[in-house]
Amino acid sequence: MTLIVVFAVTGLIGLVAGVFALRCILRVQRSGEAPPHWRRLRWATLVFGVLLGIGSWPLTYWMGYPITTPEGPCRIVGLPFFVAFFDNAGRDYVGPITFWGCVANAAFWFMVPHMIAALYGARWQRRRSQVIA
Repeated sequence: MTLIVVFAVTGLIGLVAGVFALRCILRVQRSGEAPPHWRRLRWATLVFGVLLGIGSWPLTYWMGYPITTPEGPCRIVGLPFFVAFFDNAGRDYVGPITFWGCVANAAFWFMVPHMIAALYGARWQRRRSQVIA
């Protein structure tokens, strides 16, 4: 159970960081001092993020991890957010949270490339401002 909470907290932190990353990317873009080839990087980030987000949906089963329960080994599916539980007999347990877990996972994986691009853009601007000053 602890692992599920750790992954969920990681996912929530990732979603919040993703929102800040999108804001940082827009700030870099509007500043007029964007890194070279910024527009291409933004498009690549967007395309890669969409592919990761959409790809996380059908690949949900393979984005899981085993856990041990008193009944035997089981499998939790969904990274970072919990989507489904498979018991040791292979029966699945899904419910209303399954859809929203898949949506949250898609949003998280969409944000990952944006976080990397935001770090690059912010670092480039910081270095550029140090050179100018």
